[in-house]
Amino acid sequence: MYFSDEHLDKIFEKYALLKSKYNALIFAYHGRNYLFPASSEYARHGFMRRVGTLLRCVENTFTILPPGRGDDPPTREELIDATINIQAFVFNVFGAIDNLAWIWVTETQLKKDGASIPNAWVGFGPKNTFVRESLTQGFRSYLLSMDSWFDHLENFRHALAHRVPLYIPPYIVHPKREEEWRQFETKIMDAMRRGDAKAEEELKESQKALCKFRPWMIHSYSEGSRPVVFHAQLIADFMTVEEMALKLLPELPS
Repeated sequence: MYFSDEHLDKIFEKYALLKSKYNALIFAYHGRNYLFPASSEYARHGFMRRVGTLLRCVENTFTILPPGRGDDPPTREELIDATINIQAFVFNVFGAIDNLAWIWVTETQLKKDGASIPNAWVGFGPKNTFVRESLTQGFRSYLLSMDSWFDHLENFRHALAHRVPLYIPPYIVHPKREEEWRQFETKIMDAMRRGDAKAEEELKESQKALCKFRPWMIHSYSEGSRPVVFHAQLIADFMTVEEMALKLLPELPS
């Protein structure tokens, strides 16, 4: 098993908090009186709808590929279903943060030289300098401390949207056993050419014993993408969205 018992306890302890955190955000963002209809829409139909999707994506992923499932490789269907939920999660984390920025921009009626700012300027990331400069020093410092998280998020989101989509490797083979794995591959191909289905199946089963599943997500090996442990990352990203949302509320005009 990839996770120790101690790590599993910590993961499930934090996982158990997500529903209550979601409910607290509903109370905070649905219950607020907004100054402008656009702000209300970004909050209730943008941000909170996305947070509901985030919660469901985490729940689905934990159901399809539980953290304590062991080392046996999942089925192709399990991998695809979990990947779909992780991809949706990444997109909606990005969108949820943008929704928070739109709430700020509309509630404060932020403008540049008396005109509405371009849509591309709206966001809380390091590149959204105009919006960041409009924030209080405290919230600006908080966002600055999150720059590495924004970089991580942008890396995965941009790869997903424009280059190589996120996926879950079906298995890994220990480097010391790679040659043994390749020998099985050759024997399997020989059995296929002979039409020996029984031998082919037996060889595949023996080869499978060399494979171990790891709960990693990655986008491109050629781009140097590092594997990320997705159970822990999903929880951390959900909690980061919640934290940022709660820190924004007292900043908004009333």
